[in-house]
Amino acid sequence: MDETRSTLRARLGRLAARVYPQVEDRAFNRDRDRSNPESRARGLQPPPYSERAPHIVVVPQEGPHFATWRPGTRNFYYEAYRSGVENYGDHSMSVLDVAPGEPRSSWIPRLRDHLADYRATHIVTHIEHDPGDQSAWHWDEAWARITPDWDGVLLGVMFDSAFSLVRMKGRRVARMSPNFMAVDICDSMDSVLVPG
Repeated sequence: MDETRSTLRARLGRLAARVYPQVEDRAFNRDRDRSNPESRARGLQPPPYSERAPHIVVVPQEGPHFATWRPGTRNFYYEAYRSGVENYGDHSMSVLDVAPGEPRSSWIPRLRDHLADYRATHIVTHIEHDPGDQSAWHWDEAWARITPDWDGVLLGVMFDSAFSLVRMKGRRVARMSPNFMAVDICDSMDSVLVPG
């Protein structure tokens, strides 16, 4: 009986998606707006860009607090940071180290301060999860708090965009500001992260 219900639910879901395009996105955004009102922000306009030397802030999924913050551990963000230092110099790169399980009430304000202190131009991060906590996602809240005061670009890396939830998270952040860019190493994101 459970299998029949599941199959029927799947069929109804596919039918609803045909009749109401992006029905999953609408449901996800509605639920997210209710569960985390601080993340509700669409169409924010960042301030005009101020000319300055590039500075890239890496906000790793597993930063220096983790044993994987070293070569040869497949830590994409360690490699991105080291490559940036080699190509642009120490002065152009920094890391916001988020401790395992650090709450968003701590890391989001620290990130805002870090961006201002370093006059950062870019953030490179794993947009699928919070830094230091794979069970949480608050990048929409972080972006809603950062965008009004920061003119830089958020480069959100996705490894698992084949999953609809990951794509919905990316689209939610993309709708908030034109200064978000997906860096997808799973699927092509052409025409997926358009404002609207």
